Amino acid sequence: MDYARYLERAGFRQLQEEIARATGLAVITTDPEGRALFGKSNPPAFCVLINGTPEGRLACSAFRCELARDVLATGEVRRRVCHAGLINIGVPVDGLGVVIAGGVAVGRLREAKLASLAEEVCCPRERLIELAREVPVWTEVRLAEVAGLIRAMTAYAARTLESHRMLLEVSRLAEEIVLLRDEGEIVAQAVQEAAQTLRAPIALLRTYDERKGVLVARAAHGLEGVDLEAMRELPVENSVAGAVFQSGEPAAVSDVRAASGRMLLPQLAPAVCSV
Repeated sequence: MDYARYLERAGFRQLQEEIARATGLAVITTDPEGRALFGKSNPPAFCVLINGTPEGRLACSAFRCELARDVLATGEVRRRVCHAGLINIGVPVDGLGVVIAGGVAVGRLREAKLASLAEEVCCPRERLIELAREVPVWTEVRLAEVAGLIRAMTAYAARTLESHRMLLEVSRLAEEIVLLRDEGEIVAQAVQEAAQTLRAPIALLRTYDERKGVLVARAAHGLEGVDLEAMRELPVENSVAGAVFQSGEPAAVSDVRAASGRMLLPQLAPAVCSV
């Protein structure tokens, strides 16, 4: 799956920039394996120096992978200290990726630790110590507040993903239908794809027969083993589907058994929740 393209179309590149602007943190969006999708927003000079060496980039990449996998495995916000001693907050994105924000510390970084880090990632020791003094120090309370803000912003943006997923499915279906020639194949394909997109176990398409004045079953999904001929024709009057047809509006029915109207195969009622 092209995670970068999918999340970018759903607005997550802009979300990353907005989180960085609102919080002042360095922010990066990754795929489920921790690979960066859009680059990093607002990276501090301290991190830029470390990532300027192959050893530093490798260490940062390994940390992101570990954090991303932990976040998606639990589905919860996770806070970790990276190899450089900075706090990072990981927030899940609907199982598709992780938003990681960080670049701050809860206390001043010790020079002994920085000297060891400089040797580990092969960067200038004095310059690393100098840039470490610019790393913001945050309280636990502030970290908790910002983590909640990032979670709320990410959760709000994630709501658009389902609509975007359906739009992509419809576009893909349209492309496939163009390649079909037989009308029956087109109708059957449309019903199957619609059911899968809506995650519906059962789907049935009816069209109106003006001559007979009934709704005729054209294609079905999830009704294997059912004699479709027995439910081929359904009167418009006194049926749930007929009421929907006459009104021209969709209707959600939580329990068709409690709804007035005729159902040709009542044994299917437990599996049918809407029309």
